[in-house]
Amino acid sequence: MRFWQPNVGRLVRFHRFPSTPRSIAWTRDGRSLIVGCDDGLVVQLDPVSLTSAIVSQRDSRVLNIVADLGLNLIAASTGSDVRAIERPE
Repeated sequence: MRFWQPNVGRLVRFHRFPSTPRSIAWTRDGRSLIVGCDDGLVVQLDPVSLTSAIVSQRDSRVLNIVADLGLNLIAASTGSDVRAIERPE
């Protein structure tokens, strides 16, 4: 995942995932990205420090993702179903 500075058109940060990201959702407060990957991983990423934490492991690729951490809600779709994900505290 690449983060660009739009004013100057320059790459400012880069984070490599173990699998190809397929879906990305910013949290409402803009402090985190929730990323769904080809291998079923759902990862929470801090875009400033580039630290990441695995939130969930699905059994197939994550095609769609929605997140509202204010409501403590993350939902992921694998194409055949949509499931809420319990976030570890």
